[in-house]
Amino acid sequence: MSVGNRSVTPGAAPPAAADTGGSTHDRRKFLILAVAGVLSWMLFAGPLDKTSQWAGILSLSGGFWSAAIGYLPRVRVPWRKVAIIAAVVLVVAGGAMLANAYFQASRAIEMPRPSFDGRSAEDVWSQRTTGVLTLPPPYREHARLTFVLQNTRPQAGDCVYPAALTLTPVIDGQARPDDVRTTRSGQSVDIPLDGTESRAQVHTLLSYPDDGPVTCRVRVMITKAVLHG
Repeated sequence: MSVGNRSVTPGAAPPAAADTGGSTHDRRKFLILAVAGVLSWMLFAGPLDKTSQWAGILSLSGGFWSAAIGYLPRVRVPWRKVAIIAAVVLVVAGGAMLANAYFQASRAIEMPRPSFDGRSAEDVWSQRTTGVLTLPPPYREHARLTFVLQNTRPQAGDCVYPAALTLTPVIDGQARPDDVRTTRSGQSVDIPLDGTESRAQVHTLLSYPDDGPVTCRVRVMITKAVLHG
């Protein structure tokens, strides 16, 4: 039996209509994957200095890749595998980056060659002399400081043991009298720095007891400064 110029076998199914939407779907598929991939790369390549930013990158990138997988038809098995593998790699990489960001944000940082502003280790301190130590970013919850005093006038007696260093944290230009700490030569002390946004300083005051050797002259050296917490 023939219909027009075509031969039709009795009982056979009619010929399938041509698929005109395949190319459109492929273009949409490539567009979604391309956008997701480029956005993921841009987010990971951007300046990052806080753990929350890493978390945002992971969630946004994962969301775009999940959306891309949803648009892929199940019959396109190779593309689904590629998209799933890419999403898994992204999540694993994001998790590793989150772990690294957490480590970087919480690890202790030791200041190299800490010193008082405008002073050198050879400067001589006496009763009521003050100095300012400016701490560099990134800031932590505490600064652990260790000072060592060196007596420059032995004839005045023991000028190291009775000396006290009063440390006042000044955070973003505001002194914190409730967080004042007192330490002595060779002792470590933790100074609270929580809430620092732009500047952290420690004002240091050298003092002796009223009945002590006020004629003492010493050098005050910062032997260790560690930001932690």
